[in-house]
Amino acid sequence: MTPYLTPEQANALHAGGDAPMQIVDPTNQRVYFVVEGGLLAELTYRADLQAIRDGVADMRAGRSVPIEQARLEDRAELLRRFAQ
Repeated sequence: MTPYLTPEQANALHAGGDAPMQIVDPTNQRVYFVVEGGLLAELTYRADLQAIRDGVADMRAGRSVPIEQARLEDRAELLRRFAQ
């Protein structure tokens, strides 16, 4: 399902220029941001690239385990061990 902006929301979005528009869910007060699709793709790409760089740095620093071991261990245990 793809919801569409109301005319008022569209006006508020355009009035903000390139800045993301905040939307608050009145049921739980969580804040969401409306961003242009191309910006979201760029941010996702950058986050993925940084995660790869972090993973390579962890491997080079010896902060890794063989995949077979990782499959057997609990994720929380791995996080606890490498947080030290």
